[in-house]
Amino acid sequence: KLLVLSPDAQAGHAALAEALLLAGDYQEALAEFDAEPLDGFTLYGRAMTFHELGDQERSEAAMKALLDLDDVHGWAAQIAMAHAVREERDDAMAWLEKAFELNDQGIIAAQTNPFFDNLRGDPRFKQFLERLASGAD
Repeated sequence: KLLVLSPDAQAGHAALAEALLLAGDYQEALAEFDAEPLDGFTLYGRAMTFHELGDQERSEAAMKALLDLDDVHGWAAQIAMAHAVREERDDAMAWLEKAFELNDQGIIAAQTNPFFDNLRGDPRFKQFLERLASGAD
């Protein structure tokens, strides 16, 4: 409904694309990520979606472009998610720490965010969630 009322709403296409990605509708997810006006969302979505499609070259190109953004730290949570989906646990944890330090709101729901599922068995992630819940540094 948001996109019907405001087709250029920031993060609107990304939210729909994330749902499509989780549902396994990769081509539609790519189309929605590409329609997103915020480059960070487009690039993190492409990094995850191309990974799921098995196209590691395009996934890596999207990840590199995401890391090259001028405001890269503004995308710390999305970078962490993309690394987690790509099963790059050390990088995901490092970016989660950056997101925490930056008070990035993108990690508020880390406990239930399905894009972090690949980290659930990692004791560092459990410790991170405990720290996030307590608000401790």
